[in-house]
Amino acid sequence: MTTRTSARTVSCWALLLGLPLISEGVLRALYTQNSHTFEQRQSEVYGWFAVACLLLVLVARPLKLLRQRRMLGVSAFVFSAIHTWLAYQAVFDGDWESMAFLSKPDWWATWAGIVALIGFVPLTLTSTNTAMRLMGKHWKTLHRLGPPLTLMALAHTLWMGVHFGLDPLKWTSVLLILLTVVLFVWRTRKEKTA
Repeated sequence: MTTRTSARTVSCWALLLGLPLISEGVLRALYTQNSHTFEQRQSEVYGWFAVACLLLVLVARPLKLLRQRRMLGVSAFVFSAIHTWLAYQAVFDGDWESMAFLSKPDWWATWAGIVALIGFVPLTLTSTNTAMRLMGKHWKTLHRLGPPLTLMALAHTLWMGVHFGLDPLKWTSVLLILLTVVLFVWRTRKEKTA
């Protein structure tokens, strides 16, 4: 591992651990703890961290983050799991039967997020060197599900909650989805030429 690669790895770890800590501090300063709004904003922040990590995984090659891709992917899953748990507590009040009262778009958006999270479980569990060795060529086939699952996670982000209103988060979501589509097409074309 070169000095530049190890510096990038340390920087990635610092961001992946530091940003959630800073955001927790900011949220605790802005909102009353244990309030519904605090829990909802907390859930949204972890959802955004998950989306950011997923996008970084997609652009790891041009950003020269290939050695950090596994760390970013596992972090995306961890942030998604935290987001799911916090949303379950804040939005559904700890009761899955509350999904029955969601509007149709929110219901579909919730399921898009659930399917994406479940889809990332095998990718996370097989992100070790041992799994790569044991699965052989099937490992790459399985991990090609990453970009479509990322699109599903972005669709969840776009459809859900405050992101669907007329605010900057909606346009950020739209831009993130368009960026993901462009990157996916670019990566697919680049792999075909290689």
